[in-house]
Amino acid sequence: MTDAESAAVEFFDRPATLGDVLGWILVFQLATLTFIASRIPSAIEKFKPMFDSLRGELPSVTKWVLGTPGFIWLLVPLALTATAMWLLVKSRNGMVKVVFPACAYFVALAMIGLVILGIFYPILQLQSAVRGS
Repeated sequence: MTDAESAAVEFFDRPATLGDVLGWILVFQLATLTFIASRIPSAIEKFKPMFDSLRGELPSVTKWVLGTPGFIWLLVPLALTATAMWLLVKSRNGMVKVVFPACAYFVALAMIGLVILGIFYPILQLQSAVRGS
């Protein structure tokens, strides 16, 4: 039996702990956020012409979101998901199995929230300016 086979047998033969279960739940949620993050570049490209036509000063967060290369929005959550999965398989420490995926989940969630804020904040400002005048 090769080392990889013996590692796989050892991994699947041991009983699941609470850290394993919580870690995998978080990894699946992180994978869902990674899928959502994969759609971000196409959404940003659709809003870019609208912001260019406004001819006004955009908020800093919007400039940052529009200026960030599209692959970053996918690369970061994908790397976090892969690292969380690797730690779940390799680590024996239950705390690591829960804490890292939870932190990675919140980082990915914050990235998506930043994009939402960056895109919709100027739209809401424009809407309030139109209604106010």
